[in-house]
Amino acid sequence: MEMAKRKWVLRSAIIWHRKHALTEAVKDRPRRSYENIFMFVKDRRYYFNREALQDIVVEEDVWTIPARPRPTNEIDTAPFPDELVERCLEMGCPPAGWVLDPFAGSGTTVRVAISSGRSATGIDLNPLLTCTCHWI
Repeated sequence: MEMAKRKWVLRSAIIWHRKHALTEAVKDRPRRSYENIFMFVKDRRYYFNREALQDIVVEEDVWTIPARPRPTNEIDTAPFPDELVERCLEMGCPPAGWVLDPFAGSGTTVRVAISSGRSATGIDLNPLLTCTCHWI
């Protein structure tokens, strides 16, 4: 795996159960109602705020958060809900920290990071998606 080759360590695999997600148009397999979130670290002394998980009572690695409805004028086909981004940032980025989103899409992560007092940089290969982020 490329991440391991580059000395990243997988600390946790989290399941995001996309409650009320739009259904996929598939007929040859069950519809998927979850996404994987992987928590990788480079250093043993990484930032982790356990208190950010206080609202998750039983299964800390399964997060049930409603999917964000996609506005018809939005180009990004998979925008994350703000609550999901907020939880990840609270758990893994210190206040006034810096966030890099290498798959920025419509800029949800960057927007939420900046609104929470963090610095953020978003990158995306699709120029149609990055042009929607000019409001930042």
